[in-house]
Amino acid sequence: MRKKLLFVMVLALSVLAVSCSSTKNTASSSNSADDLKKKVFNGTWVVSSVQEDPGLQLAPDVTVLGIGDAQCFNGSVWSMISNNNTGVINIPDSEKCGAVSYNTVWTTSGDTYNFKFVESRKTAKFNTTGYSFQVLSIDESSMSLKTTVRFLNKDCPVVFNFVKQ
Repeated sequence: MRKKLLFVMVLALSVLAVSCSSTKNTASSSNSADDLKKKVFNGTWVVSSVQEDPGLQLAPDVTVLGIGDAQCFNGSVWSMISNNNTGVINIPDSEKCGAVSYNTVWTTSGDTYNFKFVESRKTAKFNTTGYSFQVLSIDESSMSLKTTVRFLNKDCPVVFNFVKQ
């Protein structure tokens, strides 16, 4: 009888140990996928094109990301540092926009890239306005991010296409 009880206890502990270790592996593999994506974002990216919904062209006075016309972002340089989730967006001088630079903090989660602008000496908690992009594609040399802008009571998609420098 003691042998049966001992056998059942060992079996129960073995099942518990196996189930706990597989849970750990699942959680760490999920985190490592996010870490890998975060590392791919790291670096300097240049906006090669900005595409608006062809069926509904945005009016010139509609601002994208609180900055200006969607075409202001063509040629902009987005530097992202993954070890501290900070970055800089440099908008080039153009007919529609003047040259300007913005400090940012950013995060990724699943297929979402989020960022907000911060002043150079203030932390992100002082700025409550942020922006979110859906990651359409990303690899070592290019990425496409989609955001929406509210115009004429409709959500209008705006796609940013990037190439890595």
